[in-house]
Amino acid sequence: MNNAAGPGRTFSIGEGLILLIALSAAGYFRFVHIDTTWMSPDQSTLLSLAMDIGSGKRFPLIANQSSAGLAHPVLPVYLYAFPLALTHRVISAAYLTAFLNILSVGIGYFYARRFLGWSASLIFLALYALSPWSVHFSRLIWNPVMIPFFAMLALWLLTTSVTESPSFATRIGTAFALIGIFHSHLVSLNLLAGIGAIWLLFHRQYKFIWMAAVILLTGFSFVPYLWAQPILTLATGEPARLNLAPILIAGDLVSARGLFTANEGWETIETLLREWLWVSLVWLGIVTLWYSREAWKNSIPAPQTSRIILFFWITGPLVALIYHRHYLQHHYFLFLYPAVYLAMAALVEDLGSYLHKFLLRLPFRMQRVWPVIGRGGLILLLGALSVWGFLASRATLRQERFQTCLQEQHIRAAIEVIRENADRLQIRNLVVLSDGIDALDSTFGFIGSFLPSDLSIRFTRLRDGVLLPRAPTLYFVSGEDAYTEAILSQAGRLLAMLDVSPCGKWKFYMTPGGLSFVSEASGPIGAWENSLQLWKYQVEKANRGESLMLITFWKVDTDHPLSWDHFFFHLVSEQEQVISQVDGPGVSSPYWREGDWLILFTPLPLPADTPTGSYKVYCGLYSWPNLKRIPVITGPATDNRLYLTEVRLP
Repeated sequence: MNNAAGPGRTFSIGEGLILLIALSAAGYFRFVHIDTTWMSPDQSTLLSLAMDIGSGKRFPLIANQSSAGLAHPVLPVYLYAFPLALTHRVISAAYLTAFLNILSVGIGYFYARRFLGWSASLIFLALYALSPWSVHFSRLIWNPVMIPFFAMLALWLLTTSVTESPSFATRIGTAFALIGIFHSHLVSLNLLAGIGAIWLLFHRQYKFIWMAAVILLTGFSFVPYLWAQPILTLATGEPARLNLAPILIAGDLVSARGLFTANEGWETIETLLREWLWVSLVWLGIVTLWYSREAWKNSIPAPQTSRIILFFWITGPLVALIYHRHYLQHHYFLFLYPAVYLAMAALVEDLGSYLHKFLLRLPFRMQRVWPVIGRGGLILLLGALSVWGFLASRATLRQERFQTCLQEQHIRAAIEVIRENADRLQIRNLVVLSDGIDALDSTFGFIGSFLPSDLSIRFTRLRDGVLLPRAPTLYFVSGEDAYTEAILSQAGRLLAMLDVSPCGKWKFYMTPGGLSFVSEASGPIGAWENSLQLWKYQVEKANRGESLMLITFWKVDTDHPLSWDHFFFHLVSEQEQVISQVDGPGVSSPYWREGDWLILFTPLPLPADTPTGSYKVYCGLYSWPNLKRIPVITGPATDNRLYLTEVRLP
């Protein structure tokens, strides 16, 4: 094992040039075409919260909801608030992610050079600078994507604290780096398994009082989060299960598996990279066993210490997550970056060191040949890894560029269309029809931060229905749906259209307000206790194996800003058996205002084995989350379920 890592070797101009080239390549792949950064409801919520912080509107204690049912900690939101406040552009948040991930490349290089060896630092650069998964995650606006920066910083400070006489700043810095990791994604708390093992083994070097201080400071940082979200329960009924998913995902992260469709040649390289990782972990495990007794009693050299720390940092959380309740995803394991590449680089460094010692025992002539062979082999390995990273990352970016719909320039163009038409037509209502039922679920939930504050914005999930306020209204339609476009064309007119290839077109409509779809002299078909009235319906018959489309026209008599009422629709057989049903918010009730029309599109699936006969169609409403049906006060109803019509399947 090479003990002459970084400290004993002068930093040369050549090394500086290599590092500059690697950082430039890392920067290019993380910044090029970054306007294709992926957008979803999670990104929208983060942007909305961060923009509110920058404007001083609110200072949240929790962020967006996680798939496990818990809200995420809010640290990433505050980090994104800085560039957004300075530029007021969505893309600046993605720039921050990319910049911090590039910094992790540089910090990782100096870590490898100082603690692992000179060759290891070069191998690390070749592996990590153009790592396809790292390039992918470095370009996103998301909760966990800044973790590699904090993880590399924590690794550096933790290793320094164990191998040297650490300063106060180093110890406290370790705590703040861990806070950055844990507050970026809660699954990172599994790192405590590895960190606990590190502190236990090196308890003589890292005094208990400092370990306790780090733990207390890290724990105290969660007080605001726990206060804002006092009930910590997982919103999943999945039982805990034992499997190797965490290990398989860790292997994916050092290759490109799961990121893009690979051919046979790619798969061979990916297999070799994953096997390299597993062999590296086995080797680090051997080193840990060999030196653990000595480490327990006394201090050991920095190279051995760093390898033990890497082993526990990687394997601790993987073992902790083998028995898990929630499904696992690649971004859950970003705290392994860039430690997995450091482990792989350490293996090559140690193999070269032992081979060098072996060759020193051979005849003099072989000793003279070895440096040429060793350096030539290192250059070939570095070249092969760099070429693979370049090609794999380029393929990843090409795929993202041609498959990503929501480019930042398109978002800015959409905002300009809304601004221009709202001012020109003096309209203060905007309805966004996209992929979410409200601002928290819509990819465009953040656009209110870029629009005039007096513009009232409401959201509806495209294909669920259309909200038609009684006042003049602008519509932003993200996606395509024939029923939605037919209603908006009938009720108003098309203003503009943006081509957002490859995912279709965004359309902008306006309606004049004061609309009515029925003769109100006859009265509603049914009315509910919550002041919602059903005035009209249409049924489009379908064959078995398809969906019967039910279009219903509702009118709102009272605002519902604080309630959540959902719709339900039933297709019932003559034997009163429910053949098909659809439940959901349709148009979310907090957006209902007096005088609004709600037009819902409800596809009732017809199972392929539905028998011939007559079937009744019912509708109703229930409150959420208590699931109590809202009483019907007018119309032919049984059990607070309004009868609409009968359809017959031949």
